[in-house]
Amino acid sequence: MIEFKNVSKKYDGAPSHALKDINLTIDKGEFVFVVGSSGAGKSTFLKLMMREEVPSTGSIVVDDIDLTKIKKRDIPKFRRRLGIVFQDFRLFPKMTVYENIAFAMRVTGWTKKEIDARVPLILHNVSLDGKQDRYPSELSGGEQQKLAIAHIYSKQNRYVILDEVHYMNDEQRGTVWEESIIYCPTNVQIIALSATVANADKLTEWINTVHSKTELINTDFRPVPLRYFYFDSSQPHTILPLLTPNGTLNKKIKPEKKQFKRGKVVQKKSVVKDVVRNLHEKDMLPAIYFTFSRKKCDEQMERCAELCLVTPQEQEQIKEII
Repeated sequence: MIEFKNVSKKYDGAPSHALKDINLTIDKGEFVFVVGSSGAGKSTFLKLMMREEVPSTGSIVVDDIDLTKIKKRDIPKFRRRLGIVFQDFRLFPKMTVYENIAFAMRVTGWTKKEIDARVPLILHNVSLDGKQDRYPSELSGGEQQKLAIAHIYSKQNRYVILDEVHYMNDEQRGTVWEESIIYCPTNVQIIALSATVANADKLTEWINTVHSKTELINTDFRPVPLRYFYFDSSQPHTILPLLTPNGTLNKKIKPEKKQFKRGKVVQKKSVVKDVVRNLHEKDMLPAIYFTFSRKKCDEQMERCAELCLVTPQEQEQIKEII
């Protein structure tokens, strides 16, 4: 059983809580699907469960082990109960595919004979036959995902945690994480985290059918609220809030007029440099700027090349390092 009691987590220097007043009980044999937007605290929830982080307040109990009181030397032993597939996979880069799986089995007490017999079956289940001698860097992104999932088959885990399951797709066989659920023994509890699942209810019903009793936890909580801004090329030295404090459209925003020259529409100039400069001046970086064209992306990178996005003090620190 997994139990969160009045759990809150606030990172040092953060303006708000990543998680606040969480009370949750996951019973033995129960499957839980946690759906929430990016920044809702799903990864923090995962880190608390595996004792990578400790709560600011409250208690977390997994299999009668209080994770707020567990000794540091006992944490590795506790984590051997968990099978976790992270967004970044966390593979051993200097170990082959075979060694990645065998190592996880060896530390949990499997003999060499048992490992040699089981690893080929595990590789077959995730379609990595014949790739046991390759290193993670020699695998595609999808194959690295499969190797990460292979770890959950390699140990006798009591819990399996799938982080950002909607990323785990394979063009040849469909969704890799679906296979991890299908092959997972029904006596193993699964916790799946995702930010963008449109059909969460139907997915929950499917998991309930193929695996075990499933509960859907849906949250729209976001510790850092989204803010929307608008850039007007006729006002290149500022960016405007899209909405007023009461939620209405900012009246200062006006539709940009098309420019004509001899009866032809003049192509708009690239504004990325002005946008990035404004974001820097308002301390709103880092940011993601989407350009749906490789050619335009290269052009815009060249336009931004002359921008300096660090303070004079940071420039001096950089000079000392290089």
